[in-house]
Amino acid sequence: MKQDFKECPGTIDEGRLFGFKSWQEHVAAVASPLAAVSGYKSNGRSNLTMQSWLGVHGDRLVLMSVERGSHLYGILKERGEAVVNFPTAGSFNRCMRSIGGNGWEEDEIESAGLTAERAREIDAPRVAECPLSLECRVLWEHEGAPGSSDVTVCMKIVSVAVDQELCREGLLYNIRSRSDIETGAKTGPEAGVITSLGPYENLPE
Repeated sequence: MKQDFKECPGTIDEGRLFGFKSWQEHVAAVASPLAAVSGYKSNGRSNLTMQSWLGVHGDRLVLMSVERGSHLYGILKERGEAVVNFPTAGSFNRCMRSIGGNGWEEDEIESAGLTAERAREIDAPRVAECPLSLECRVLWEHEGAPGSSDVTVCMKIVSVAVDQELCREGLLYNIRSRSDIETGAKTGPEAGVITSLGPYENLPE
């Protein structure tokens, strides 16, 4: 039987949900794509930001939640362009290294042990080790709630680069850190890939 929640369950301590924006995320644990978003800082060095608060939909659009104080937000405001790169298991840990090596003077793609390659349509670096890269231009941003530290940014996909061989490894999805509603115990976050269950009509009733 489903349980309904309008407020954070008493078993979950909101003060300990470091790195996450809401208790709903820990209750629902909805999976979303893992991506490494790349661009150039104003000093010409590459920036690489790991993202899992994003989705691709509609008329070639990427919607992404971005923290106002981040390097990524500054790049999107100043340059209006970025590449959304999708890693596989083979490149994920190197992409994650950019979190620890994100100084302003640092070339974050290079210091993570990755290879930057020129984008086709925009002035931003792609990550060669990621099998799928979406070159994007910013269309608009919108504040989700007054005073929020994050904004939703909408970008238009202007070019797509695909390495079909690497794509066979499977693109990674973030399985959100889950808090047990009864005990408050946390699991994850974890990474997963999509497994096909076949055509819709083959699914069980």
